[in-house]
Amino acid sequence: MTVILVRHAESEGNIGGVIQGWTDLPLTDIGEQQAQMVARRFKGASIAAVYSSPLYRARETARPIADVLALPLVEVDDLRERYYGQAQGLTWTEAAERWPLGVAEHHRDWAMAVPEVESLAGLRR
Repeated sequence: MTVILVRHAESEGNIGGVIQGWTDLPLTDIGEQQAQMVARRFKGASIAAVYSSPLYRARETARPIADVLALPLVEVDDLRERYYGQAQGLTWTEAAERWPLGVAEHHRDWAMAVPEVESLAGLRR
């Protein structure tokens, strides 16, 4: 079995430098164009299913792919991005001011420094 992963297109949070996590931000106009462009690349492909996180930015990136393949879009909660707790919705600069150690170490498990962040162990389940 081959699995193809497509990251969501540009969202409002991406251009604003926002820690999105489960924050449900829309695609930008550019993001909508990106979603259409990637969907066209799948036209005629032999693909059995299209799965997406239920978050708007992921769903609206995956929907054109599902449409071009004439497949249903299946939303799966476990495909959501990591939950960033109290850091969600903040910019990286704002989070660094509140939790300098946590943000500096964000590639490790910064759940210890930022309240309510989903642990890496929880994310891997």
